[in-house]
Amino acid sequence: MSLEIGQAASRADNERWDWSVWIDGPDADLNQIESVKWELHSTFPNPVVVVRQRQNKFRIDRNGWGEFVINAYVTTKDGSEQHLTHRLRLAESGGVSALPKTKSLGIQQATEDFDVFLCHNVADKPAVRRIAERLRERGIRPWLDADALPPGQSWQEELERQIPNIRSAAFFVGPNGIGPWQNQELRAFLREFVERQCPVIPVLLPGGVTLALPVFLRGMTWVDLRTQDPAEIERLIWGITGRRPQRGFPSQGLQFCLLSGAAWSGSDLNDG
Repeated sequence: MSLEIGQAASRADNERWDWSVWIDGPDADLNQIESVKWELHSTFPNPVVVVRQRQNKFRIDRNGWGEFVINAYVTTKDGSEQHLTHRLRLAESGGVSALPKTKSLGIQQATEDFDVFLCHNVADKPAVRRIAERLRERGIRPWLDADALPPGQSWQEELERQIPNIRSAAFFVGPNGIGPWQNQELRAFLREFVERQCPVIPVLLPGGVTLALPVFLRGMTWVDLRTQDPAEIERLIWGITGRRPQRGFPSQGLQFCLLSGAAWSGSDLNDG
């Protein structure tokens, strides 16, 4: 097989870069790939990720500041494996190509990697949707069923397919308690949590109570959105990205909330 790793990079700010890597090669060879296991530098929150989406050439998107060697273990449909290496280059020009085009599947975001799965009771969806919008404003890609699936698609099947490429989960508990599907979703993600050490973050919505959390989540540090402290949204982002907020992050959190034209408060989340 004639395969290699392609990359693209662009500046995010004065210190950090947004970058992507993918598998390049003839279509006939790419069609034989079952999965690609990417191994990044150990300083990344989730340095190992398995991608199975052929449509975007098994691409992953990340943000960072340093160059390093990336390993890709390509498993084909016949069970063979090929090891590729690539030194990530972060430069203004040279050695950086355009992102591969993603073929349309008719399902929005079906070939994307996601930063966080938003596990919630359907009765709390309006509040969770507003949180998803604010995360997107910060460059974080949430997987939310209402936004990721068109009518007529099975969200259970799509979630099962997407879970290997989601880096963390936020488990929301609001005034409506835990929904009937949340336990099933969480069990599936916990398997991934064990295998890939993905963060599972308990999040208390306004009206939620800690006693509603599953027993094994009560010992984890949760994000408390019942308060009016704007720093809590920064703590949620910290849990998702693994990047500690800079000193003075409460004011950054307030600025983040004001992007949507409203202050961070319980009434903001509960308004329909």
